[in-house]
Amino acid sequence: MRDRCVDAQPGLPGGLEWPRRLDGATYHCVVLDFEAYAADCRLFGHLEPGDGRLTDLLNATAELRLEDVCLESLEDGHVVEIPEIVVSIGELCAVVASGPRGDIGRRLRTHASGSR
Repeated sequence: MRDRCVDAQPGLPGGLEWPRRLDGATYHCVVLDFEAYAADCRLFGHLEPGDGRLTDLLNATAELRLEDVCLESLEDGHVVEIPEIVVSIGELCAVVASGPRGDIGRRLRTHASGSR
């Protein structure tokens, strides 16, 4: 499904590519491929998460601004592509987790130990 909505443009080291917008422009910042489910459709798009993790963003905001969005109807499967949408967090039933793990400084290192 995402392949119908977004292409990629070469140019980053290590075989990575900048994501490309539907209008042909490229993103030059951290952008997540966003996938979510609402009551009547699946949403695919690009989301700029800022400095935190996707989980932090979802917990801190009431709305998300997505770009290069594809909406796929759960009823009949038809797809609508739009350049931008603002969606309320309350409209989303589930979000597919993806993207960076967030700030390394906020991670807690743990190790297993046996009980005595």
